[in-house]
Amino acid sequence: VPQQYSAEVLTEYVIRGNSAILKCSIPSFVADFVSVQAWVDSDGTLIYPSHNYVVHQSYHLEALTQNVIRGNSAIMKCEIPSFVADFFFTNHPSFIPPSLVVHQSSYNPTSFYFAFVSYSPIIPPSPIIKSLIPHLLLRLRQLFTNHPSFTNHQIPHPPPSASPSSVVHQSYSLEAHNQNVIRGNSAIMKCEIPSFVADFIEADNEHVIRGNSAIVKCEIPSFVADFVSVQAWVDSEGHTYYPSSSVAYVVPQSYLLEAESENVIRGNSAILKCKIPSFVADFVSVQAWVDSEGTNYYPSSSYVVPQGYLTQVVDESVLRGNSAIIKCLIPSFVADFVSVQAWVDGEGGSYYPSQNYVVSQPYLTQVLDETVLTGNSAIFKCVIPSFVADFVSVEAWEDLEGKSYITSNHYVVAQTYVTRVIDEDVLAGNSAIFKCMIPSFVADFVSVQSWTDSEGLMYTPGRQSSVVAQPYETRVADEFVIRGNAAILKCSIPSFVADFVNVQAWVTDQGVTYYPSPHNYDGKYLVLPSGELHIRSVTSEDGFKSYKCRTVHRLTQETRLSATAGRLVISEGVGLSAPRLPSRDRAHNFQVESGLTTTLLCEAQAHPSPVTRFELYTRISIVFTMLWFLVR
Repeated sequence: VPQQYSAEVLTEYVIRGNSAILKCSIPSFVADFVSVQAWVDSDGTLIYPSHNYVVHQSYHLEALTQNVIRGNSAIMKCEIPSFVADFFFTNHPSFIPPSLVVHQSSYNPTSFYFAFVSYSPIIPPSPIIKSLIPHLLLRLRQLFTNHPSFTNHQIPHPPPSASPSSVVHQSYSLEAHNQNVIRGNSAIMKCEIPSFVADFIEADNEHVIRGNSAIVKCEIPSFVADFVSVQAWVDSEGHTYYPSSSVAYVVPQSYLLEAESENVIRGNSAILKCKIPSFVADFVSVQAWVDSEGTNYYPSSSYVVPQGYLTQVVDESVLRGNSAIIKCLIPSFVADFVSVQAWVDGEGGSYYPSQNYVVSQPYLTQVLDETVLTGNSAIFKCVIPSFVADFVSVEAWEDLEGKSYITSNHYVVAQTYVTRVIDEDVLAGNSAIFKCMIPSFVADFVSVQSWTDSEGLMYTPGRQSSVVAQPYETRVADEFVIRGNAAILKCSIPSFVADFVNVQAWVTDQGVTYYPSPHNYDGKYLVLPSGELHIRSVTSEDGFKSYKCRTVHRLTQETRLSATAGRLVISEGVGLSAPRLPSRDRAHNFQVESGLTTTLLCEAQAHPSPVTRFELYTRISIVFTMLWFLVR
């Protein structure tokens, strides 16, 4: 859909000889679809975009004065403004003639400094004095005029552009502290400005000297500052200024670099440091160093600053015939980079490091006397000094007759021990268990092989004789159930044999036997893997039957019927009754090995008979699984 729009070129004011940038204002509602294709001047000349263009910016170069003693080296610095420093390179430094020169920065006309240059054998003081207040220049001029060292130099006056009439004055006082300096050295005078006038920004107006840059701020009330932003600026002539994200702009800040003098003894190394003000340290880096002869020194990655150091060998006192270790002392500040390559003796012999060497150390082994009764065993110990115990082992033993006893892996130190059987008191007809007490210091190596009675009969452990038969009885209790619900009959097994006795089948008084069926779970009578008898949809006929459980001992294979028979006590449901459990337990925990079968029972009863539904919940940590029975 075509939309009418008009592009507008704003008038730009520029001083003759300077560069100018014209902007084409495109309405915002078509800015995403309209781009500048070319420019046409009043003569009809077309100017197309080009990738090979540079926007020229006016800048000023400065060379700081350096004080140096005759015969020494000096480094002259060319100060380049930071906004063109990446594109400028100095080939030939310019030297300042002997005179007093006033430098006025092109990007900060209110910053002045005085440079006194002299080539006499004794250099007079060369103060560098800076002030952002033009009035201070008048005071400095009086100070310099009264000093005898400055009578032959020119003293500058404040420029007309820095007239006090262009600044809104506030009552304040400036203070310059005295600086104590030795004749011939440099001095820096500082001007202290009160903080309440250090910033010239007011709520509405911005005061700035003609020709300088200005920043105007828009004050937005704090209670809407989070929701209000500056969209554009409009001047008194109706010109609109929009924000631009495609313009790389930098607010220039004036700064001075300084290289401090270094005192060094002739023949030694020296390191010169370039001091960069902290407020521009993140954007200014040292590109190269230039000496007084114009030689450039660029950074290099393959350099090492040599440091003088001395190694020392300490004398070692040692007895003749013994070993000695001589140490080479390396200063700590180069210890990480210096290593011993070889040793040289007084006769010129060289000794290089070797991986196949051991420092011999004298040591003595000792065998302590052992007191032992005749006929008993004895153990001799070889005492080895601790400082060589990690490297010395016993290879063999030798007696006074010269016999050698070599170490063997097939040996046991025989130790005397006595086993004991404690008497057991037991009632006639009951089982008894005898225990053989073995001393603890040999219990890991001694086991019972057989038992022998007083008549000489031997009892050896066997598969069938290794089980102690214990009498037990199983019982089946009556179960109360509402007609139409499911009933569960349980076989009660004593706990002391519960791990060895399993339910084999259930038998009724009519001779019907129900066996566990691992694949058929749909019948009326179901023997669960845990041994319970599950009867579905109980009827009145089921109450006339009695049920017994038959168990089997899995070690002795003995089978037994329960001592009592259980019956179903069936009651008729009256009205509607909610599902309820026969006990107060609402949750049970089951611990089952992986791959085995277990039984989960829901014993809730209701009228009419309830419907059971299962829900499975598994924790992400794979610690346990939970099942819920929802009964309605």
